[in-house]
Amino acid sequence: MSAKIHLVALLAILAFSCGTRFGTRVDRLSGLLITNYGLSYRSIGVYMEGVKLRGREVGYGKEMALHLAGVNGFIQVGEQVFPGASLHVFDEKGNSVFSQNDLFSRYTLLGADRTRAEDILITLTVGRPMEAGREYLWRVRIWDKRGSGEIVCEKKFKVQ
Repeated sequence: MSAKIHLVALLAILAFSCGTRFGTRVDRLSGLLITNYGLSYRSIGVYMEGVKLRGREVGYGKEMALHLAGVNGFIQVGEQVFPGASLHVFDEKGNSVFSQNDLFSRYTLLGADRTRAEDILITLTVGRPMEAGREYLWRVRIWDKRGSGEIVCEKKFKVQ
């Protein structure tokens, strides 16, 4: 019995010490839904004007920033990794109002230095075609162009 407890404890320690490479969680402060598979991160947050965002309301003309720190798990070729990032905004009916399929297209052929890909910042300026008083879904996907790992972040927000 004691050996089983030690084995379970050891497996739990190993699982948590290696970083979370899969799972789903919600940041209760900002309402950000985070799903990751194969890529891990140390911390993640949504900011507006340098302050961690609380709630769903975002001012028209303001910039939201999604910051992922300590991103890890990309397949390396030498010291290079090949991250991809997309950004989409959908209205209440699921219609796309803004879309960028690969914000990191410049890294497709030659890659990026491994250390550069550890901190990722994606920004969205809330403006046209979005309208005040309406709700939207902001979806960001970070993925490994040489592997199958990804982090998907979704945030519902209302334009003020």
